[in-house]
Amino acid sequence: MAPIDAGELLKLATAALGGMPAGDLGDPDWQQRFESLVADLDGSPMHLLGRLMTKQELLRSLRTRMLLTAAIDATPQITAEPVRAPVMIAGPARSGTSILFELLGLHPDLRAPIGAEALHPVPLPEVGLAELLEALRDADERWVSPEWNLHTADDVVEAHRALLHYLQWGLVGLFERDLSAPRFQRLVTPSRKLLGDNPDTVYFEAPVSAGHQDRVTGETKGATYLSITVESSTGWGSMDNQVLSVLNDSTLDVDADGRFDIIVGGEPRQGNWMELPPSDGAIISRHYFEDTTHAATDPARFPAMDIEVIDGTPPPPPSDDSVSVGIRRIAAMIRELTVDRVPMAQGEPRS
Repeated sequence: MAPIDAGELLKLATAALGGMPAGDLGDPDWQQRFESLVADLDGSPMHLLGRLMTKQELLRSLRTRMLLTAAIDATPQITAEPVRAPVMIAGPARSGTSILFELLGLHPDLRAPIGAEALHPVPLPEVGLAELLEALRDADERWVSPEWNLHTADDVVEAHRALLHYLQWGLVGLFERDLSAPRFQRLVTPSRKLLGDNPDTVYFEAPVSAGHQDRVTGETKGATYLSITVESSTGWGSMDNQVLSVLNDSTLDVDADGRFDIIVGGEPRQGNWMELPPSDGAIISRHYFEDTTHAATDPARFPAMDIEVIDGTPPPPPSDDSVSVGIRRIAAMIRELTVDRVPMAQGEPRS
């Protein structure tokens, strides 16, 4: 029930801040003690809400420590600043500590931090949003240019449309991408074009992870051909992603109504089973149709596709860290599909 894991907390905090700081605040063994503290808390008989609140508080404290460490790494002279003995206020909940804190803050010789400063002594850098804005700016200035063999006004129009379609997918499919509560999202819609999509195909995608076992339920919806793949994730849309497991309509067990269940991860088994990637990845379904109208625009051709974590726990509430990580996922995808790609072969501008 909502496990509290030191490794997961460290991974979240590190991802949100863009990396682990080099220093250790003069305590080289802090991480070992942090892991011991988290293990003891995980073993305590807390109810679900208590565990979720504890995880968020641990994550906030961990992030603050890392931000302090990074600040001292960048500006070592901070440690030489004189600090007078602070007034420390402690007491049980609802005992008046907050009002005492506010009253002492009114004294002309004292300086009490405001509530936001007490919770976040070092402000979280807007890493995620800044990276996204920079990625969009780079794409506009470099990718939408002759460097990528885009010369005409029509080229610019279509490149900007593609860029905004990428951003739309990032907001829908990547921003709140949660491995503990995955959801299938349509990759391509009448208003969103991605990669080498096919208008006669309906695509769905969801995140998967080696840390979870998932159950997928779906239907063929009368597709001429159906393919489901599990892929590794070097980066969303990366050409380096690898297909690890495949089921198609010749290997998939389907009932008389065209419905199927698939277990993703865990011990190999007979029937509808797919291997998980060694870390994070995605599961993608492709329903191909041969109709006189395009399936991607026909609601009657949209299959029901669902995914749930087996024996999963509720995801934690959104936090500064999770929002920052989500924004950075979008920025990384924008770069992967634009300026990080090798430019097309140069040629004469089209007339």
